[in-house]
Amino acid sequence: MAKFITRNVRLTTMLLLAVVMCCYNVAAQDIVSSSNEVQTNLKYKRTVVKNLQQEMARRQTVMQQKAKDMLLSLPNNEKLYDEGDVAIKATLVESGDKEGKLNCTFDISYNCKHIDGQTDDYPAGAYNYNESNACRAICSLTKQFIENDLRDVFVSGKKTLIKITSSTDATSIVELPYKGEYGDFRYCQVYYNDQPTRVSVNTTEGIVNNAQLAFLRGQSVKSYLESAVDNLRSTVNSYEFYTKSYEMSGSQYRRCSIEITVFDAFSDKVKSMLTTLEEEDPNVDINIPINPTDNTNTFVLIIANDLYDTLFPYIPYAANDANIFREYCIKTLGIPERQVKMLQDVNKAKIETVGVKWLQDLMKVTRGKGKILVYYTGYGVLDVNNEPYILPADATIPVKGALGKEPLSKKNRQLLVEQGLAVTEFCTMLTAVQAQAVTLILDANFNGVQRDGEYLFPVDEKKCGSKKAKKNKALRIRGDVVVFCSSDFTATSYAFKEQEHGFFTYFLLKELKKSKGNLSYDDMFTNVKEAVSFESSLQGLQQIPTMITGGKTKDTWTTMSFK
Repeated sequence: MAKFITRNVRLTTMLLLAVVMCCYNVAAQDIVSSSNEVQTNLKYKRTVVKNLQQEMARRQTVMQQKAKDMLLSLPNNEKLYDEGDVAIKATLVESGDKEGKLNCTFDISYNCKHIDGQTDDYPAGAYNYNESNACRAICSLTKQFIENDLRDVFVSGKKTLIKITSSTDATSIVELPYKGEYGDFRYCQVYYNDQPTRVSVNTTEGIVNNAQLAFLRGQSVKSYLESAVDNLRSTVNSYEFYTKSYEMSGSQYRRCSIEITVFDAFSDKVKSMLTTLEEEDPNVDINIPINPTDNTNTFVLIIANDLYDTLFPYIPYAANDANIFREYCIKTLGIPERQVKMLQDVNKAKIETVGVKWLQDLMKVTRGKGKILVYYTGYGVLDVNNEPYILPADATIPVKGALGKEPLSKKNRQLLVEQGLAVTEFCTMLTAVQAQAVTLILDANFNGVQRDGEYLFPVDEKKCGSKKAKKNKALRIRGDVVVFCSSDFTATSYAFKEQEHGFFTYFLLKELKKSKGNLSYDDMFTNVKEAVSFESSLQGLQQIPTMITGGKTKDTWTTMSFK
């Protein structure tokens, strides 16, 4: 009795350890997956930032050349005879906040080289931008660039910060008239000689110091931007004024420059670029698109038989196929998690009672308004007429030594067939109860070949799989069901080793990722078939997916979808 109790304790301990290790492995996989996804997202973000930085550098070069051409084409009365040099900068700056938004900064300034005492800067005491050929030129260039070269940046609703820097020389001011073109100002906040201060100016008192004069030069530029630049009328603008009075005299100290920052300038573009990168990323296991859980009338049964009796070898990547397909059903197709049932390494009885019956009961309570989606990955077998049978995980035959070495005997093949579930019978069970749509996806081999191309059991052409058998018997599906097959039942479905999936499942998931689940069966199958055929042929493993329809779906399947 003591030995019996001790043995039971040991067994219980072993089971508990196994459960703990299983949970640990699942958690570890989740952590690794999450870490990989974070790293991938950072990689995407760096790629987007780099591309946009390069784009802004190209725009800056183009705008610089346009500025040069424009200055040369100015009419004689507006030409910058002092060999004016206009400097343009267009840069991309990360905001530094948690969201890491990208801001665009456009900066334009000028430098005049003086000849024979002539200048294109402000005359002494002048504040209207139009009185300075150079300031008028950069205002005009700013308008041109914002309305053309940077039109996609200055879009409606974007927040901008417009910094206008204006300066005066050391020429003293006794009193200058102010005509009030820009209104009266009372205690307006500005930065004067790098220090925050307040400036007031009105028509009654006029301009009595250089701080007021520099401030009005900035206000003149602001007035131009607000009245002349169309795009700035629809953006949300705030202004900052930086004024300075130099201790030296000379026209070169009487200038203005403009710097405009557009916040989150590329939100739509960044989103589009990130989406493109995610779609083009060959890894379908991460960054799975997430949609609202609104596909509440679809019910999914996933059967993954990858660990069979010792008679059959492990099927590479079958479990990964099933697990990631489940993720797409929940996240991308928006199917509630509890409406997705996963059966792994199950026998025929469980497929029928735990899986199919579950679906049938749901169709009854939804009164035929529910959709059925079934995914199967595992082994299969063909009978003598090439009719496919799904092999349950406990399938076995007495003679094990024949596997992979010689064709199955007629007796052993019949034994496997008797243990299996005919695809036609499976479809009949799925359509036994009224449903809005029934879809079956098969990523399995039925021809006695493994995913790696090695024989599970060679096909005996004399007894099974002959051309005569192919002609005499073809799979005929009864009921309204659509069946997507990874290949013809007599052909081989291979593993895409680089992506750790079956070829068919990988490209199916890739289509779901690219489309975010919004695509018709016609588009999906056309794209998957083309991709699988091309990639497998490229690797010397030709695989061509097929599909079968039954009942009324022959006429309607093209417009059907997973959602």
